[in-house]
Amino acid sequence: MRPQFVLCGFVLALLPVHAQTGLKPFTAERWIYSDGNLIGKEITAFDQAGAKAVSSTPLSDPSRFILRTVERPDGFTAKILDSANLISSGYVADVSQLNGCAASKGSNVIGQEQLLGVDVMIVQTVGPASVRTTQALAPALGCFALSHRSERKSPDGSWIVRTEYKTVRLDMEASAELFIIPVGYTEVKPSEINRKVSSLLGRQLPPSSSDSDFDAEYLKMSRMPIH
Repeated sequence: MRPQFVLCGFVLALLPVHAQTGLKPFTAERWIYSDGNLIGKEITAFDQAGAKAVSSTPLSDPSRFILRTVERPDGFTAKILDSANLISSGYVADVSQLNGCAASKGSNVIGQEQLLGVDVMIVQTVGPASVRTTQALAPALGCFALSHRSERKSPDGSWIVRTEYKTVRLDMEASAELFIIPVGYTEVKPSEINRKVSSLLGRQLPPSSSDSDFDAEYLKMSRMPIH
């Protein structure tokens, strides 16, 4: 079955295929490059119910998977640091922000192909400051980007790749251990997890405005028993 898309002119409008036919469970490992250098790794999994889990390395140390995040269709989200038994969790009021199948306004479909045996649409957006992004989106996988490339235009008119995500492994089943919500971990604000990660990496970072923003959003979340 070919991907289901609606093309309005050349502007992308993606149908949320998983909402119609059931999301195919999968686990994908992507490696992250900056200026051609490997700087990080992440493993993303979706289960058949639409829950998402991500395990990631720090961008400075791609050899250590440290953080996990879990998002469920009922609005439950969690940021988990297993090595320190810490969790930051709650229920968001607007679950629409968890939908990974939203299309960016002004994105253009420039091709269609297969990547790792999965049908994808190649979607490109040219933004401000001469930045161009190109993604290979897989509708059958909830519009997950099997590849993502960000380029900047040079003075001579050529495009130079700055950041790139490459999928190096794709399994058509969800990795169950990524979705585990541990019992007995200490509930903390997101900034506390960030500080602990910095400590594990031998750093001491000053408080940032983004930490304050994340904490503010965290404090708005409802707290219900984790199940």
